[in-house]
Amino acid sequence: MIGRSYQLFKGALHSDKTFQLYKQYLWHFCNFIGLTTEEIVSKYTADNIKEVIRLQRIAEDYVLFLQAKISNGEITAGTAHSMIPPVKLFCEMNDIILNWRKINKLLPHGNGNAADEAYTKEQIKKMLEHSDLRAKIPILFMASSGMRDWAVLLVLGMVIYTLSMMK
Repeated sequence: MIGRSYQLFKGALHSDKTFQLYKQYLWHFCNFIGLTTEEIVSKYTADNIKEVIRLQRIAEDYVLFLQAKISNGEITAGTAHSMIPPVKLFCEMNDIILNWRKINKLLPHGNGNAADEAYTKEQIKKMLEHSDLRAKIPILFMASSGMRDWAVLLVLGMVIYTLSMMK
């Protein structure tokens, strides 16, 4: 992935982490179609409408390929959704016009369930039965506020920082 087309793509990204992820997913798309970024731009220019239509079909096939990977359990629907924006950005930055609305409609919907769902009353009761007073306070705080597991570390870090500033 070199050349002007790639430089335009890279220049549109302002975060290094986003760039690393987008670069990986763009490479995945290029590998799928068997072309470099420069070859994509030179082959699928706006003046060659037949080739642009062909690229539209290839992009749709790519999404169907991602659907198959989801069905096989290789990736999640969320991953598939994050693999399309790099391709879209690359095309937009290189004036390749595709029907992204149609492509996005082909993407599967996730189940919408987070792995860190709210605790049930039974789970909270069991945690409270097996904890002392110092542990009961954060358990009840988390349960009543709907806080997720990972947020405890954030809150704990803020409390420690605040206490260290008070000294």
